Amino acid sequence: MSMKVGTLTSVVRDGRVIGYRGQIATPGFAEGVRFVPNEHRGRSSNAPAFKIEMKFNGRPFETGAAWIKKSPKVKGGEFLTITLMNTALPKPIYLRAFPADEQPDGVDDLIEWNVVFQSQATPGPAANRAAPMPDPNDPDDDIPF
Repeated sequence: MSMKVGTLTSVVRDGRVIGYRGQIATPGFAEGVRFVPNEHRGRSSNAPAFKIEMKFNGRPFETGAAWIKKSPKVKGGEFLTITLMNTALPKPIYLRAFPADEQPDGVDDLIEWNVVFQSQATPGPAANRAAPMPDPNDPDDDIPF
């Protein structure tokens, strides 16, 4: 069983995805979020592709991580696995983001994503994929909340 808990929009620069922004509503989260590139990704093959931030008292606050996974069963061949942490909850919240069935008119890229909570989610044939990283000198502020 899965339940939609949010939406994301790809942030694209120079023809490539540099992050995501959107809304996720789960216990302890009802805020706008942004996914910014993880500058430590190259240090470990298991490192997340993105850090997840939300605003707290007007400043970005890291609240989770996301990994890019591949699967031939998914539109576009990839999806995101998401881990959100909140000190008010006893354990992390695990989510996935899949390309939406409907994409904006006139756009060939996967822009809109649905974030879902999946009870009894089982690992599939997905594997981490090293995503091309944007220039580390680019400010994260290019990915708005």
